[in-house]
Amino acid sequence: MDPNSVNFVDLRQILGFLDQSSFLIASRASILSAWALNSKFCSLCGKAYSFNEAEGAFECSCNNAPNYPSISPCIITLIHDDDKILLGRSKFFPPNMYSTLAGFIEAGESAEEALIREVKEEVNVQVSDINYYSSQSWPFPAQLMLGYFCKYIEGEIALNDMELEDARWFNIKELPIIPPDTSISGQLIRSYIEDHSKL
Repeated sequence: MDPNSVNFVDLRQILGFLDQSSFLIASRASILSAWALNSKFCSLCGKAYSFNEAEGAFECSCNNAPNYPSISPCIITLIHDDDKILLGRSKFFPPNMYSTLAGFIEAGESAEEALIREVKEEVNVQVSDINYYSSQSWPFPAQLMLGYFCKYIEGEIALNDMELEDARWFNIKELPIIPPDTSISGQLIRSYIEDHSKL
């Protein structure tokens, strides 16, 4: 293949065209590529790193601690209230696309504590009945998404921290565009709809 004939695109732009296996490969490649790009020099002494093939990590003679890829843990959650789900949209989303809420886990927090805090910060509602669903590596740039369902308790939607440009309740039969099922957000939404339709 001629490298000059290849068109490179942002991985986000092709999520809807990838099956799960292809997404996992692309995700890993993206994370490792970003890690290698940002691991040129030792942060302690400034010398160029060398790569230890056996260890699969960068290292420097001044420091015995290998430099492995770092992963940022995040929560992502579908807030539900019977046949309604609360979704938000970022200004970076395609038109009319809404997704589940997500946020980084801070130092000293459990995933459940982070979920409650993030939901309160982003949309001003309180939730309960937090149930783990699944996890997913997410290469934007290097996160581990921990997916949960949670139940709405109370509160009116208010966008508190400027992370979202909109958030609203949707009936599960009248949804906007949602993320593809290669993403854990899309999986959470589709799983809830499927399970709810069996009731």
